[in-house]
Amino acid sequence: MPQVVVLGRLRETGEFAEIARHPEAEQIRGVLILRVDRIWFFANANGIRDHVKELIRQTPGPLHSVILNLAPVALIDVTASEVLAQLHASSVKHGRRLVLAAVRDPVRDTLEPAGLLRVIGPDNVFRSVALAVESVTAAPHPV
Repeated sequence: MPQVVVLGRLRETGEFAEIARHPEAEQIRGVLILRVDRIWFFANANGIRDHVKELIRQTPGPLHSVILNLAPVALIDVTASEVLAQLHASSVKHGRRLVLAAVRDPVRDTLEPAGLLRVIGPDNVFRSVALAVESVTAAPHPV
């Protein structure tokens, strides 16, 4: 089972589902929506980072935004926070916006003291995937 999966929007319900299981789910042009399906900690942090980067490389066409749905992530540790900071820096370097969606409060409690929520920016952290998608598909947003 992959640690990170690609999501698309189901036309009938507007919900976001794994495209490997729901091929009818539509991807949004220029936006890659990923869901991290594991606790994110030192033992898998680099593997998740590498998987995210590979999925970005495999995406056809230019990307302006990557949304990480963290709903399944109940825990993130310092190592994973550092990896998330690396993903953010890489996104900025490549002119992409990195957006966090469905961030649980315990995860926020880890990211906040590390200063990562401030670095990523409050305009890039959302309570749901739908709100994140709405933001990245609205008017252009500076990276």
